[in-house]
Amino acid sequence: MKKVLILKDKTINIKTHEDYIEFTNDNKEFIAAYKYISEVYINKHITVSIEDVLKIAKKIPLFFVDHNGYIIAKVSADV
Repeated sequence: MKKVLILKDKTINIKTHEDYIEFTNDNKEFIAAYKYISEVYINKHITVSIEDVLKIAKKIPLFFVDHNGYIIAKVSADV
């Protein structure tokens, strides 16, 4: 069953790979496979490269949200 991934912490670093996304914080690491994620919501204050945004958006729906959780942007990377 696929889950929604919500990223709120402003200090998270995002690194994309072919089949999964790696999230790192000061001393924590979390890995999530694309096949288990239905959509991703990223806080607008999280620093993420355009390249990583497009890699994620090609696999699953990607949204940027504000501090209240309202969607402020949807990224679409249709090939």
